Amino acid sequence: MVHKKVFLFLISIGLYMHSIYPIYGHNQQALVPLDQTICILKSPPIQSHVAPIAVHLAAAKGDVVRLRSLIADGKNIQVLDENKITPLHIAAAKGHLLCVQELINVGAKINVVDSLGRTPLYFAAQNGHLAIIRELVAVGATIRSADYRGRTPLHLAAEGGKSQCIHYLIQKGAYVNGFDEDQLTPLHCAALSGSSLSIEALIHAGAKVEVFTKQDKFTPLHAAAQSGSVEAVRLLVRNHANLNAISRDGLTPLYCAAQYGNLAVLKELLHYKADIHAVEGLNTPLHAAALNGHLDCLNLLLKERGNSSIRNKERNTPLHLAAYYGKSDCLQALIAVNERYVQLIGAKQRTPLHWAARLGHITCVDQLIEAGAAINVGDFHNKTPLHLSAFYGHDGCLTTLLKAGANLHATTHIGFTPLHMATKSSNIKCLKIFLEAGAKLSAVDRFKNTPLHVSVAFQNIDASLELIKAGAPVNIPNEWGIIPLHIAAREGDLITLQALIKAKSKVNTAKKSGATAMHVVAKRGHLACLKELLQAGGKVRVYNQVKESPLYLAAANGHLDCVEALIEADQSQDVITKKIKNKFQDQPLLNKVIKNKAKLDVANQFNETPLYAAVKNEHIDCVLLLIRHGAKVNIKVKGGKTLLHIAAENGCAVCARAIIGAKANINALDHYKNTPLHLAAQNGHTKVVQELISAGALSKKNKFDGTPAYLALQNGHIKCYELLKCYFNHQ
Repeated sequence: MVHKKVFLFLISIGLYMHSIYPIYGHNQQALVPLDQTICILKSPPIQSHVAPIAVHLAAAKGDVVRLRSLIADGKNIQVLDENKITPLHIAAAKGHLLCVQELINVGAKINVVDSLGRTPLYFAAQNGHLAIIRELVAVGATIRSADYRGRTPLHLAAEGGKSQCIHYLIQKGAYVNGFDEDQLTPLHCAALSGSSLSIEALIHAGAKVEVFTKQDKFTPLHAAAQSGSVEAVRLLVRNHANLNAISRDGLTPLYCAAQYGNLAVLKELLHYKADIHAVEGLNTPLHAAALNGHLDCLNLLLKERGNSSIRNKERNTPLHLAAYYGKSDCLQALIAVNERYVQLIGAKQRTPLHWAARLGHITCVDQLIEAGAAINVGDFHNKTPLHLSAFYGHDGCLTTLLKAGANLHATTHIGFTPLHMATKSSNIKCLKIFLEAGAKLSAVDRFKNTPLHVSVAFQNIDASLELIKAGAPVNIPNEWGIIPLHIAAREGDLITLQALIKAKSKVNTAKKSGATAMHVVAKRGHLACLKELLQAGGKVRVYNQVKESPLYLAAANGHLDCVEALIEADQSQDVITKKIKNKFQDQPLLNKVIKNKAKLDVANQFNETPLYAAVKNEHIDCVLLLIRHGAKVNIKVKGGKTLLHIAAENGCAVCARAIIGAKANINALDHYKNTPLHLAAQNGHTKVVQELISAGALSKKNKFDGTPAYLALQNGHIKCYELLKCYFNHQ
């Protein structure tokens, strides 16, 4: 039950809210999936930049005269650039036949590969240089060589739709069904190029039509549909390609045609009776046309009796996707089929209006409202379209929704109003619109947080100032007694804190934990905020539920400047001294004698003082400051330990020296009759041992008859043991 309260508390102050509720997060993911695409990557061409090597430059320019001159001068024709490209690679890629012949004649390596495993033949095929392909093959170029992805010269010729090169390579023994590491065949590549001649050549040579890539399970027909080539599609279908082949993500060739807006291909596939209602994938062809804004394809699919209310796996209809992606023409066409569809609930229980408002598509919002979309319907978190527009800062959509009757005071499942949403994301335009429309500044969510709580928690300073200026209540506590001032103090937000104080926020208001804003800034070390609170009347001698003062928290966390400021403030706030000074204010000499004394030794419920906290956490500067101001050093805490015990146990020699200098009892005993020397020796803190014995520490036995030397030896601290034996043996 305690953990639940802590959890709710963290939510209330805005800590990591985006990991708890989707609406809290700045990184809320789209609930409508992005469109799937065919992932067939073309092979990279040779780099356009040519290395500043003379033979490379000559080969790139096709300057055979210059190349011969360089060869005659003894230049190395096998020289490699940083990518292991040779002059022959470059000449073959650029189509400079004479340079290729010259390099071959002087002994250039034919099957040399670059850093990606590509040969000169590879580049010649990629660029369709048939004459060079013939030349290279004639002198022994390997037809079936493969690059780093397993693609052969035939793949490359097919990628470019180089049908003559394809014919020649097949004639010379290229493997028509060879596949790369993703099982991509030359036919896939030819289909993606849209070259019907290339496809025909491959099929005639025995290429398999029904073959799938390894990763995405795409067929050549998928690739042809993407290319937009009707002839390519027709040729594959006539050679028995499966019209309704399904990829790994459930995409059909018809889907691909709709996705890329290839109307002619779409007509061709429908002519062959492709399944218009394929539902295995995330989206159907109708979804694809709608979300990509291909109106002509959408109309064709609707004409062919495509179901405009069909849902994908996430329960979204084409109407949802058109609204999400802002495809207003497609949206209007879908609305025209049946206006009732605007009320359909999709993913996360959202209507098309939710998505249009969420993405700020104002034209779509207008269309949906005009078609009768419900304005105030909530999604699975009870967020209305108005909430979503407010959170994402779409002030145009917000204004339209309000004019259409959107409920300004609607609440989400955690009680957020649209104003909460706008302040959370610091959308000032939306915030001002809400204020002008009469939004309630005192509205509270499930945890009793006002919009001001939310804006301060997320450090949205402009939003906070706007709310304060509009008269937002500054002293309303949430479920844990937290007011906006506490949150500003926690975040170190000086600007907001000053504005809250100016707006009469009560600086000494305590949370349910008993902590005031003074506790919060002291713990966090926000010195500027601390000074601001002190100036506004913040009390120093105030304690939380475990009786910790601001001074204790500042010392425990090592905030030296805050410790110093609190001591100074405590001196000035001492009531008795103030009264004496006021009484003798006409006697300057006496007034100087009377000094305020800060209460440095107020202990928490565990009898721990600020000095104890500083020593325990080894905040040396704070320790020295507190001792200098007179903090007591001989107090005992749990187990009977003194501050010197704590310093000795932690191994803080500087702290130990300071405590000893403040007349600490060097031989004080804890409940087990351990002296500080016992604890220093037991933990092997040689420097502290040296400090203690130099100050006159005695070698006593503890409750278990153990001496400091014995404890050092028992725990393997030989240096400490030898130091102690040497010292006490010579006494």
